[in-house]
Amino acid sequence: MSKIKDKAIFERLSGENVPFNSGTEWDGACMPFADNTPKKISCFKCGKLIPQDSDFCPFCQTQLFVICPNCSFRYSAEYPSCYKCGTNRKEYLEQREREREHEQREREQREYEQREREQRERELRERELRERELREECIKEKLERRKRFIFTKELTVKKASYPNAPSGEYILYNKGNVLTSSSHLGNGIITLNESAAYLIEMLKDRTTFTLLDIALLLTDKYDVELSTAIDDAYTLVSSWKNLSILTEADIKEDIQEELERRKRFIFSKELTVKKASYPNAPSDGYILYNKGNVLTSSSHLGNGIITLNESAAYLIEMLKDRTTFTLLDIALLLTDKYDVELSTAIDDAYTLVSSWKNLSILTEADIKEDIQEQKERSWVKNYIKSHKYDLAWKDPNIISGVIYNEYIIAHKGRIPERLTLNKIQHYVKVMILQEDANI
Repeated sequence: MSKIKDKAIFERLSGENVPFNSGTEWDGACMPFADNTPKKISCFKCGKLIPQDSDFCPFCQTQLFVICPNCSFRYSAEYPSCYKCGTNRKEYLEQREREREHEQREREQREYEQREREQRERELRERELRERELREECIKEKLERRKRFIFTKELTVKKASYPNAPSGEYILYNKGNVLTSSSHLGNGIITLNESAAYLIEMLKDRTTFTLLDIALLLTDKYDVELSTAIDDAYTLVSSWKNLSILTEADIKEDIQEELERRKRFIFSKELTVKKASYPNAPSDGYILYNKGNVLTSSSHLGNGIITLNESAAYLIEMLKDRTTFTLLDIALLLTDKYDVELSTAIDDAYTLVSSWKNLSILTEADIKEDIQEQKERSWVKNYIKSHKYDLAWKDPNIISGVIYNEYIIAHKGRIPERLTLNKIQHYVKVMILQEDANI
């Protein structure tokens, strides 16, 4: 039996309207002892009693319960691991954080690589655009230089002899009559300096001439760079046009074909050629290798091995060690080995270049034209013309030997330094073949 001395406690516990006498004993069997006092638990950190349903200690603000990040079970925060699945919460969260950071780094790396790719692509497009613009400018400049001019009058030049005339002044005549121009002050007589007079004397009997012809005449007589001479040639041509003594010659040229022939190529692989030795191999069959490995192509039937005929193998062997080469170089190699016309050899060269491009073993070389080589070619050509050598000899070795012996040895220091006998032979050979093919 329990004795309840306080009426308020009695009423709160019993919940019934029962007469209360202090010290009354009640039989628990007649009325159950209803203990609704909130249950208490101890905070595992500060040890104070707190309500059982607390999530945080109201005294030390400690979190009392946590959710397992693996199985979602709610357990006491005083334990490091979930006592349902055994997962260590701290290690699990640290692992997840490391994974998240790793994923973040990977994502940032992918984004960085993507930005880098886009940047490289933009730079590549911009570079290609600049290179295309530069090539177009170079082509325009080359085409401008290739324009041929002709004097519109029968010009002669005489040294000025009037009183007090400057020592280096010349007067221009047309059919014996002094040329005048309204743009010239005073009496309107057209006067020239020594270099302009020299050029007109050298050019007046030519059928046609180019800016490069003018520039080469200047470099022959004066100690100037070719680029400077070309700029001076532009200025002179403009001046002569204004004086109405010069006009463009009406000569048609296949510009596209000429530009195509001037392209330079390079092999994109380290090629070698070996004679085919497999059973029933053709007698003139050759196999193409790259760094010792057999080259194959999906466009070739059967095993896909790239095989060559004798002429293609010969050309690759002759060209593979060159820095660059042109269609004309290929054609000249064909005319050296086989009895074919140059025009036919050039057509074959076009076909071979197209085939090699399809096999991805050939690409166009992005190399600016060698001005020195152009100067050397023009020098040899002008020398042959000025000495009236007959190309009908059809023997470049004889002509080259004559040039080498008569001029180069006898006039050391007056020729381009890199002009050798082999180069002279090559240039003379090209001139002979061009004359044969009328190109």
